Amino acid sequence: MADTQVVVRSEDAASQEAQLLIAEFTLELKNRYGDEGPKPWSAEAARHSRGAFLVARLDGKAVGCIALGPFEGDEAGVAEAGHLYVRLEARGRKLSYDLLRKAEEKAAALGYRTVRLVTGLREPEAIHLFVKCGYNRIPRYGKYAQRPLSACFEKKLG
Repeated sequence: MADTQVVVRSEDAASQEAQLLIAEFTLELKNRYGDEGPKPWSAEAARHSRGAFLVARLDGKAVGCIALGPFEGDEAGVAEAGHLYVRLEARGRKLSYDLLRKAEEKAAALGYRTVRLVTGLREPEAIHLFVKCGYNRIPRYGKYAQRPLSACFEKKLG
């Protein structure tokens, strides 16, 4: 589909489309992890003055997202990215890569020097993406320290 247009831009994390993407993402994770799946998500971190919620649109239709906000430990210069999701029908187009790169650009523009993120061991495609994009595995931190299925990553920005 060479004639399709992909646009990634900041949007309101509390919008109906954003909430639908997050609900689909949450359901997918619940199917992979059961009770070990994600906890309820709040749009507040992405709506923070140093946060963002990026949406990928394919020919105008919202097909993916990623959230960015200050690291919960409030470590200076560290952002946390999460909720990276692409709808099944849009996979295979490198949209996850595009979303992650745009989140890194946004983080740098907001003054962050480091991006941290978390995925799970039952998401090998996410782990592969993060390593390919230059993220290094780090010890589980914060609320993830006691979650053995979590895998934490970090990347220093440019």
